Amino acid sequence: MILQQTDALDTLNVYLVKEQDTILDSVMPRLNSIGFKSTCFKTIGDFLLNIDDIDAGIFVLNISLSNPTNLKIAKQFIRQVKPMPVIVVSDDANISTVVQLMKAGATDIMELTDSVEHLFNKFRDRFHEYMKAATVPIQVEDCCRRFMKLTNRQQQVVTLVINGYSNKEIAEKLSLSVRTVEIHRAQAMKMMQANSLAELVRMVDKCLHSEH
Repeated sequence: MILQQTDALDTLNVYLVKEQDTILDSVMPRLNSIGFKSTCFKTIGDFLLNIDDIDAGIFVLNISLSNPTNLKIAKQFIRQVKPMPVIVVSDDANISTVVQLMKAGATDIMELTDSVEHLFNKFRDRFHEYMKAATVPIQVEDCCRRFMKLTNRQQQVVTLVINGYSNKEIAEKLSLSVRTVEIHRAQAMKMMQANSLAELVRMVDKCLHSEH
C-alpha cells in the first residue's frame, strides 16, 4: 500500500481500527454528519485484509495498552501506515507508552473517556487542525527556540519526560518533590506551546535530534 497526502484536504477519510467495542462506535457516525468520511474496522486483522483498498486519511487506533504485546502491535501499526497520521485512543496509557508510541510515529495519544460528546468535540477539533495544517510540518527552529528559553531545570524535566520517566521517577532522580516536577512540566508545556504530553514529546524530540 502506498498512501499519498494531498496538498489540500477538502474532506478527510477517518479510519477507526479497534479491538473492542467502545463509545467510539457512537462518535464516528456523528463525525460523518459534519463532513468527515469514516470507516470502521472491527479488528486490526480486518483492516490489514483491506489495506490495499484504503485511501489516504487519518487513522484512529483504539487499543488497550495494558500489556507489552498490544504496545508492540500498536507500534507496528503506526509504522505500517506511515506517513499517514495515527491517533491512538486508550484508557490505560502512561508516560512510558506515550513516549514509545510518539517515537514510533504516532500523531497523538488520546484518553478514552466515558463521554461521547467530549470525544466527539476532541476528534472534530483535532481533525480540523490536521486539515488546516496538513502541509505545514512542525518547524524545528521554532521548537528549538522555545526549548532554549526554558530554564535548565525545565529542560532537565522535559528531557526525562520524553525518555519515559514518570513524575515520581523524575522527582527521585533530580531530588525534587513530585509537585515541583509537575509544576516544571506544566510551565514547560506552556512555554513550548504544547497542548498535550504527546505533542510535547514530538516537539522536544525533534529539537533534540535536529542538527541546529
